[in-house]
Amino acid sequence: LAQAFLSPDSLLLPPGSIPPASQNMKRGRGGRSGGKLKMSLGCGVATIMNCADNSGAKNLYIMAVRGVGGRLNKIPQCGP
Repeated sequence: LAQAFLSPDSLLLPPGSIPPASQNMKRGRGGRSGGKLKMSLGCGVATIMNCADNSGAKNLYIMAVRGVGGRLNKIPQCGP
C-alpha cells in the first residue's frame, strides 16, 4: 500500500538518497549542526571604510547587502 504513493523514479534510487526534485528545495539542518552561530554585523549600507591593501583605493563604500530581507526603516547590515 505504501508503494502506491511513491513515484516510479523514487523506486529506482538507492536507499538513503534524495530524489532529484527535492534536492533544490530548502531543508532544515535537522538538528545535526546544533545551534546557529551568530556573527556581529558591523557594516551597514552607506558605510565608508579605509582600504588597507595595495589596490590604490583609499575609501570603500558599501552600496548594498545581498541576501537580506527587508524591514521598514531598518538599514541592511553585513559582517566581515
